[in-house]
Amino acid sequence: MSVFTIWAIILTGCYIVYYPVMIGLELYGKKGQKKDGVEEFNTGGSEAPAGGDDEEEAPTDVVDTGNGYRVGDEQPDQDDDESEPVHEEAPQVPLTPEEKQKEDFKAMKDRIEHEVNQNGEAINPSYQQSMTTENYLLAMQMPLNKKTRIKRNQVI
Repeated sequence: MSVFTIWAIILTGCYIVYYPVMIGLELYGKKGQKKDGVEEFNTGGSEAPAGGDDEEEAPTDVVDTGNGYRVGDEQPDQDDDESEPVHEEAPQVPLTPEEKQKEDFKAMKDRIEHEVNQNGEAINPSYQQSMTTENYLLAMQMPLNKKTRIKRNQVI
């Protein structure tokens, strides 16, 4: 028997013992305790307000506008709809030698790809010569220094 077969038999035996025990505990164990039909989970982060009232938080509406989102009851300014958002430039952080090397490599790669796309030629692949099986095997057996050629479809 292989190791996998032994492992599968042992695991199956454990399952055969485990599940009846769990079902038996569920049905016949702890008869004096009643289980509630509802479970409560404390997710944390949502503490009761200072007044001690358990008030529900009201949901906030989020409306998708053409240029972004509007949260709650705030009214959009008319100027904001017509103008484009202003992008602020992040302050320049000195690059580490590794980051500089990566940027240099990326710039060189982009430059080479651009040159290849601009100056490259399209190549249409085509077969140069067809051979029969016998001629191919014969050509593979010939030494490379011989100047002999095998003509197409020539049977030797």
